[in-house]
Amino acid sequence: MVNYLITGATGWIGRNLVDRLLDREGARLWLLVRPSTVTREAEQLEAWRRRGDVRVLEGDIVEPALGLSAEAAGDVAFDHVFHLAAGFALKPEGDALERMNVGGTRALIAWLRSREFAGVLHHVSSIAVAGDHPGTLGEDELELGQTLHHPYHQSKYTAEQLVRGLEDMRWRIYRPSSVVGDSRSGYMIRADGSYFMFNMVRRLTALVPAWVPLVNPRAGALNMVPVDYVAAALDAIAHEPGWDGRGFNLVDPSPLSSLEAFNVLAEHAGGPRMRWTLGSRRRRDVKRRSGPLTALRDRLLAAVGVPVSAWKAMNLHVTFTTTNVDAALAGTAIRCPSQREYLARLWDYWARHLDPARRERD
Repeated sequence: MVNYLITGATGWIGRNLVDRLLDREGARLWLLVRPSTVTREAEQLEAWRRRGDVRVLEGDIVEPALGLSAEAAGDVAFDHVFHLAAGFALKPEGDALERMNVGGTRALIAWLRSREFAGVLHHVSSIAVAGDHPGTLGEDELELGQTLHHPYHQSKYTAEQLVRGLEDMRWRIYRPSSVVGDSRSGYMIRADGSYFMFNMVRRLTALVPAWVPLVNPRAGALNMVPVDYVAAALDAIAHEPGWDGRGFNLVDPSPLSSLEAFNVLAEHAGGPRMRWTLGSRRRRDVKRRSGPLTALRDRLLAAVGVPVSAWKAMNLHVTFTTTNVDAALAGTAIRCPSQREYLARLWDYWARHLDPARRERD
């Protein structure tokens, strides 16, 4: 019997990872779930119970001792702990992200120590830790002098620092880029993160004739990864020996440029294409005259459904090494598919199920 503890099991990555772990022989899964989530996800939890040995621990990652009684989980020795529970909000309220992402990680570590945990802590971080770093972020690097402008970036950075500083616990850190829908079906449970580009394409298709050329205001690549790749890589790397104390950038190693990704989506939407990107000198000139132009930019972003906070938080000029990922997955068939292989499926599913304009019409 292999005992797994998973926080954030009902989240987007979590539910895909649980599905994979249940396929492993002898797997016993312990899911830390908030009481309110137990009620909301009762159907999903029951479906997992029918598939395998799944036990629910009703608690809360931000509470002391995770909100669990001393008897919770008994004297079970966990072999693997997957920490996926995290908060994300473009406009967070107060210190909510700090409490969830940093406080939750700290509380989990303290609880594991109290149980003399001897397994492996698998901490799911984010490429957001790169902040505004303009160069390359290695998998075993963190502190590169970057500025962290958004509370989410800061909270994920600090939480990763906590894990990297552990000397009495085995750990591995995984940094997904923006996680989108399933590359095979397009299925997604919500539209956030990189999906702001989908809304932009939809709005511009309605506002601008397809023959009008558009200008891409920002060079660089919007890195995204499908959830099936992230879950498969997490599952495989976690069970590969010899990788404790290392990091893994779960990213697209060859992402499309922002212009290319926009145009792939625009092709399926029947909308206008971006023909060129503003050069760096032109962008510097625009910055010098910021004021009114910044206000105009913000109004245009709002018109095409792009949150200004999301625009400001993006770092399109950082690249990520995948040396550890490539080595750990060598010999498997797991790879990150090219965006050109799956963007059409994502668009189709989003347009039919998640497009805000469609929901308003319905």
